[in-house]
Amino acid sequence: MPQIGRFEIKEKLGSGSQGSVYRCIDSELRRSVAIKLLDRVMPGATSILDSLLSEARTISQIQHPNIVAIFDVGNERKRPYLVFEFVEGELLSDRLRQGAPSLQEALDIITGILSGIDQVHRKGIVHRDLKPANIILNREGTPKVMDFGIARLLGGAVNPDVELTGTPRYMAPEYIDQGTVSPQADVFALGAILFELLTGKVAFDARDQPTLLKHIRDLAVANPSSFNPEVSEQLDGIVQKALEKEPGSRFADAGEMLGAIVGYRKGVDELTGQATKGTVDFLLRRMQHKSDFPVLAESIRTLNRLTASDDKGMDHLAGIIIRDFALASKILKVVNSAYYSRFAGRIGTISRAIVVLGIQTIRSIAASLIFFEHLHNKTQAIKLKNEIAAAIFSATLARQAAEDAGLEHVEEGFLCGMLHTLGKILVTYYLNDESEEIQRLVRTESLPQEQAERRVLGMSFQEMGIAIAEQWNFPASITRGMVKVDPAAPGDLLDKDVKLRLIANFSNEATRIIGEAEDGGEQQIRQLLKRFRRGLAISERRFDSMLEEARAEFVELSGSLTAKAANDPFMRRLSRPAHPDTAPVTQAGNGGSGHLEEITTTLALEPLKRPVGEDPIAEITPDDPAINAEIVLAEGMQEVTDMLLDDTTNIIQVFNVVLETIYRALAFNRVVLCLQDRNNQEIQAKLGFGSDIDNFIAGFHFSRQYSTDVFHAALKNGVDLAISNTGDPKIRDDLPPWYTKISNAGSFLIFPLVMKQRPLGLIYADHPQPDGIVLTAKQLNLIKTLRNQLILAFRSRM
Repeated sequence: MPQIGRFEIKEKLGSGSQGSVYRCIDSELRRSVAIKLLDRVMPGATSILDSLLSEARTISQIQHPNIVAIFDVGNERKRPYLVFEFVEGELLSDRLRQGAPSLQEALDIITGILSGIDQVHRKGIVHRDLKPANIILNREGTPKVMDFGIARLLGGAVNPDVELTGTPRYMAPEYIDQGTVSPQADVFALGAILFELLTGKVAFDARDQPTLLKHIRDLAVANPSSFNPEVSEQLDGIVQKALEKEPGSRFADAGEMLGAIVGYRKGVDELTGQATKGTVDFLLRRMQHKSDFPVLAESIRTLNRLTASDDKGMDHLAGIIIRDFALASKILKVVNSAYYSRFAGRIGTISRAIVVLGIQTIRSIAASLIFFEHLHNKTQAIKLKNEIAAAIFSATLARQAAEDAGLEHVEEGFLCGMLHTLGKILVTYYLNDESEEIQRLVRTESLPQEQAERRVLGMSFQEMGIAIAEQWNFPASITRGMVKVDPAAPGDLLDKDVKLRLIANFSNEATRIIGEAEDGGEQQIRQLLKRFRRGLAISERRFDSMLEEARAEFVELSGSLTAKAANDPFMRRLSRPAHPDTAPVTQAGNGGSGHLEEITTTLALEPLKRPVGEDPIAEITPDDPAINAEIVLAEGMQEVTDMLLDDTTNIIQVFNVVLETIYRALAFNRVVLCLQDRNNQEIQAKLGFGSDIDNFIAGFHFSRQYSTDVFHAALKNGVDLAISNTGDPKIRDDLPPWYTKISNAGSFLIFPLVMKQRPLGLIYADHPQPDGIVLTAKQLNLIKTLRNQLILAFRSRM
């Protein structure tokens, strides 16, 4: 295993102008760190180690939540390196590529950055390379400033830089001209970062570096409000002051700029008279008093913290969903319904569902089930059920419209369509008196709907929904898509946010027409298509096919909601075929000479029928653990068998399905797969599910060299072991120290993976209580079969 000093290199995280960054494991403390190894060609690299050490000592004294801590410095073959805290999250530069965040999020981010750099400046340090790529947002969205590799300590006379060091786009004019190093140079970079946060555009740009540097020295920056109408004149002034050409005209340091931002935010709250904020706070307090809200909010926040594009996001999503027994079961029931099984086939695990349908689709299904299951089960009010049904239907129709518009991420359309009326739904559910008063004003005083909302709430339903969606950490692309739009003047049609707004508005208006019109609203739909023609250009024929797809998905997602509102006309209209008098047909046969055969449409209120011999995926309940376990294990076995016959299956997908099957079936605390690592001669945990799983996996590794403990005994002899009580004195001596350090399990199982008498690794499963693992002979045999399928997967890929 390659090393930097005592640190084992695990992966390369990136590289920059001064060197490369690696994720490493500290061999002594067994924790992940990030190491920046400076390039050998960096000017003066062989002579700056003492300076780096001095700066690192100073920066290490800064204990601040917005600063990535420095742990150590060293020298690897005359190449200096710095050891940092490892933060798992997203670079601000990557976040900005998705577009500008909401104004609230932008201000939260810059406030955190300024708070951290304020402490740096107070210590007499200048960062010198502040830019979005040197700021990481952790899983909670907290910004952390990193990479102090070229920071400077100020003290006494400060010599200017002879050679410019840093990133040109964020260099201050005086640094470009004279190499002057000062806190005001950091302020200039902070002003450029704030400009990007507010507009989604860089403050300075050019085709080449000399022109870029000239623009920084000579050209004024446009006000952010010219790109973002939500930006106020006062906020424009803060950006312009930070980007003044003369350092003396800027904020003196990050602390002064922080004070300006804090003052601005306080003033905004005062100017709005607290009406809007007070309404949102009141709603949040009311929601907190309902037993469903804390679980609901935390579940949705957790989903929204996940990275939506990488393998780690997939693992985390599967782990989060399967911890919720009921949610996992509902999702599997939905993905195996008539609508989704057309694309996916039979699926028995969340891991497989994510692979087949994609992480975005499963997130959308999970978010809709979490939200609507929590609300509609708590009330019998048909009005609320209709609002929820409309939101689900709008989401399915919006997904079809997003596909038609060619959006890269169609699930964003789904979420924008679903959340478009979030404010109205929450007010109806949690503030029923206020909801009734709004309707009274509309009905008896003929007030326009939005005017009535503002009179009662101090804000519109739309603003309320966006505020709550932001509280739930929905990304800015979604909250911007929830905004109302005029289809006659929507804005730049190449802008994804504009497209999402059009889709969400269109799908919700179409849903209202379909649900409320006795005749299906065909004439009104034609008018709607005409109004949105400029932005969406959907033909009537295309709309009919979109509608059928949306209805099919709606039936599956709405579930018990549909059945409970069976007698409601609104629900029936959403569920019925688009043209009830004309049975849809399909063409069969070859060469276009086939025959037409009638297809019967399954109504929403009728149970779906499956082909003979095809059993549905069981909606498992904890009532009969033994039977349930065998159902889950058998389904998992069948799914792995199908995957092994598919040459395109990734072996990691097989691993995930096997582990999830065992974990879900028997309610283990943790299930982990460990494999041998030939590079460092260790058996290491690679992936798993369960409690605190990331930390557990990080600590679960041991040498392949034999020692007298239960893990080596299982591997050497190729036998399955059951440890019923880890506290038994006869057992304690056989548990290795590394294991007792990371585990408080009361009992556990070991299933070794051995091929041709050569150990490959093992499956580990534990329970928090002594004697907590009780298996029937059939369950044990099923687990062993799954273990053997893993070995088969290894053999087939070798």
